[in-house]
Amino acid sequence: MIPSKLTVAQIFEQERRLVVPLFQRKYVWDKTKQWQPLWEDIKQLAEEELARATGGAARGRKKMPNHFIGAVVLAHLDTWGRAVPARSVIDGQQRMTTLQLVLTALRDAAAAQQVQGVERTFERLTRNNYRTDLAYEQFKVWPTTGDQEVFERVMLAGSATEVNSLFPLTRGYRKRKFDPRPRLVEAYLYFEEEFTDYLLADDPSQDEPTEPSDELVAMRVDALLESITKRLEVVMVELEADDDPQVIFESLNGRGEPLLPSDLIRNYVFLEASKQQRDLPTLHKKYWAEFDDSGKAGKFWQEETRQGRLKRPRLDLFFFHFLTLQRQEQLPITQLYTEFRSWWLDAASDNAETELASLRHYGDVYRGFFEGTAMPRLDLLVHRLQVMDTSVFYPVLLGLLTRWQPKTPAQELNGIFTDLESYLVRRMVCMLTPKNYNRIVLDLLQVLEAAHTITRATVNAFLGGLTGETGRWPDDAEFKDACQTNPLYQYLNNPRLQMLLHALDLQLETSRQERLHLETTLSIEHIFPQHPAAGKWDQVTDEESEVVLHQLGNLTLLTKPLNSSVSNGPFSKKRGQIAKQSKLRLNAYFQEFADDYLWGAKDIKKRGKELAQVAVKVWPRG
Repeated sequence: MIPSKLTVAQIFEQERRLVVPLFQRKYVWDKTKQWQPLWEDIKQLAEEELARATGGAARGRKKMPNHFIGAVVLAHLDTWGRAVPARSVIDGQQRMTTLQLVLTALRDAAAAQQVQGVERTFERLTRNNYRTDLAYEQFKVWPTTGDQEVFERVMLAGSATEVNSLFPLTRGYRKRKFDPRPRLVEAYLYFEEEFTDYLLADDPSQDEPTEPSDELVAMRVDALLESITKRLEVVMVELEADDDPQVIFESLNGRGEPLLPSDLIRNYVFLEASKQQRDLPTLHKKYWAEFDDSGKAGKFWQEETRQGRLKRPRLDLFFFHFLTLQRQEQLPITQLYTEFRSWWLDAASDNAETELASLRHYGDVYRGFFEGTAMPRLDLLVHRLQVMDTSVFYPVLLGLLTRWQPKTPAQELNGIFTDLESYLVRRMVCMLTPKNYNRIVLDLLQVLEAAHTITRATVNAFLGGLTGETGRWPDDAEFKDACQTNPLYQYLNNPRLQMLLHALDLQLETSRQERLHLETTLSIEHIFPQHPAAGKWDQVTDEESEVVLHQLGNLTLLTKPLNSSVSNGPFSKKRGQIAKQSKLRLNAYFQEFADDYLWGAKDIKKRGKELAQVAVKVWPRG
């Protein structure tokens, strides 16, 4: 390892290409965290330069201090013939890319003000004198695959006006805000605007607001250029042949955007592939590009979802579930990359392409959980797992559809999905703790791994054999009693209780009724109100209401407008409106009563008993 402290000029005046490996993440710096602080640093340095040049306070210093902006790690990259010498950017690609955008933005701002005499300097700092047919060799920095086209167009545009023309602001139908443009575009435009405002700021030497003279504008350009090229410093680390790029990469991030576990995993896998002399662009395009894509697919993987108390990108969660399946042991999600590397070294094949193809397959299956599959029962299970906030069973589902698919008959899957859901719903309704689910899942993974053939009976026997409050699968008697007597409205949050009632409604449907898709805007209604208005409620005493008010037999689903119109009214008013307006089979029950009927505690208990009978059919124990 050969470290050296270099200014921006010393880095970019060399005829050399700094190539960002295709497996590195795209440009992610933004205004608040990086561009604005960098601009403030540059402006402060420029003010010092101007003060020195004009005899200000800084003139007396023999040597003005430079400003350190981080570290860059480079590795040797082979080139041949007349190609421009190149280095691979192991760490620091965000800094190097930003500095090229900064220089280009200053060049264009200066050109717009017709400042002369700096063109060759900018050319030397942003262009190589390339001698091949590969036009991209002209660039001092060449970003990762997904950024290359945008970077080239910005660097060659020549003005902010042209960049805005190439990347116009667009706005979706009925949207108030403009759609975001590529980060590279926004970075260039941000710095170009700041430079222009700085160059055209009023002359501070005049008593009245006065436009700066051409001479002052030129001095300001020189001060900015001097500050960026001579006063900003980077620690450049050039790796030698026996240095491990990945180890260096993991330990150096400086002021940059924190790396996600999936970023480290990608870098590690493709560095391993490069050691095997694989075709990296082809591998990336075929197996990984979707994970990094800025389009719909990439947004799916980068979307943050909650697991436990924290939100994490879905790609990180996929790797967590994938590794749980592969390792079948407790994994700390905070050590995700370390665990992945250990698995790779212990269990992965020697062929990086084989493992990438496998990851792609697992990823496609995992994505199907959220975007729909050809298996309605699986889609329903995943939806209900999301409602119950129980993602711990995803490794089991992932294994059934990938690793163990050859030994799992397709006709067994729906039964397995039903039993897994039944286990979780029964425990939820019986108010049993979920704190041991991680351990249970690991034990189940090992059982399924060892099984010669996986059937519904395999899973049923495992779940049925669990004991104790943290593991047992409630039987029919306990489940029905919980459905009838537990205050579910108080214990379950609204999404979970809506899911429960929706499932019961689906079970009540027959071939004579239409299948209804329930809107998520439905609300939960108490038949006997929580705050009854004046009316005939003498069938429920105060003591009874405390017991039965929040039980399943007193709850149903209504639209919000219908709920609002009948919420606290007497049963004589509520019953008629529910029977007239609601299409749910859950509410057909109320068609049997007369308008003057007094709904009471015995009715709540009776309906609760009937719904409990339906519940054991929806979630059987086998």
